[in-house]
Amino acid sequence: MSEESGAKRRIGAVAFHPESGEVAGPSGTVRLAPQPASLLTLLASLQGAVVSRDAIRRHLWPGGKVEFDQGIAFAVREVRKGIEAAGGDPTLVETIPRRGLRLNADGHAAPPRDRRPRYLVPAISGLLALAAVLLAPRLLPPEPPVVALFAHDARGVETAAAVSAPLGAALTTALTASLRDVAGIVGPTGTAAISGPDDTEGARSSLGACLVVSGAVQATGTDSVIVFTQIVRTTDRVHVWARLDTVSVSNAVAAIVPGVARGVVAALPGC
Repeated sequence: MSEESGAKRRIGAVAFHPESGEVAGPSGTVRLAPQPASLLTLLASLQGAVVSRDAIRRHLWPGGKVEFDQGIAFAVREVRKGIEAAGGDPTLVETIPRRGLRLNADGHAAPPRDRRPRYLVPAISGLLALAAVLLAPRLLPPEPPVVALFAHDARGVETAAAVSAPLGAALTTALTASLRDVAGIVGPTGTAAISGPDDTEGARSSLGACLVVSGAVQATGTDSVIVFTQIVRTTDRVHVWARLDTVSVSNAVAAIVPGVARGVVAALPGC
């Protein structure tokens, strides 16, 4: 990163302050969350250059093992929202297909010399800038909500552990298949970098998660377990769904997965 990484950066009509994570412009000042701010700092320091997704991953999660595609999508969405809310043009954060991201802070090259009366140029420029701000949200495709799955906590004898691991894998597989075009799914492997399901802020800021699915498996005998599953909305930590099931070990996964999947579908409209 350049020596001036902490200095104020102009991004079209707004200014970005890396040290505070604030974007200031004609519509006000917006403070970005740490990871979106870190992403914008990286893009601003390399203004005009295409930054690969791998470089972004290394910058945001050095040494971390996460499913970073959803995390990057969330950070990009938050950066664009912050620039727009401050009165800037969110399309200046460009997605370059199959290559990465670029901050085109200076906009496009200057047009040919305008021979219209000079007093018309500011008015026309102002109208074009207003139109760009108003239309920008329609030009950017909406990012799908993200569901973060944590492994069920195994309590008791080995019977509980024998259910917890396959249950996490089955939930990841089932939700990915059924919600492929509706939501992004981050399984237990991807959420391992988060301190735990109670860290809803970490799941939201790192992975862009709207919902967190977690629970516990308690052994009640050699062939039966009690499975508690909950779905928490990260924005306000509200429990939007919960269920308690007593099932046999051999039938636990088949019995639990469909109900949890229905719970996730019911909770998604709140994202």
